[in-house]
Amino acid sequence: MKELQKKVLNAVAKIGLKTAEKACGNASFFGVHQPKEPEILKQAKK
Repeated sequence: MKELQKKVLNAVAKIGLKTAEKACGNASFFGVHQPKEPEILKQAKK
């Protein structure tokens, strides 16, 4: 059972990675608006 779970999770991770690679640098992916990041978050990252 754990082997099946591991295979499913790996497949989901690969799909997520491919989607992230395709969406990189785009303002919108799948037709969904991505709002501008608030300035306070940029300051919190530093």
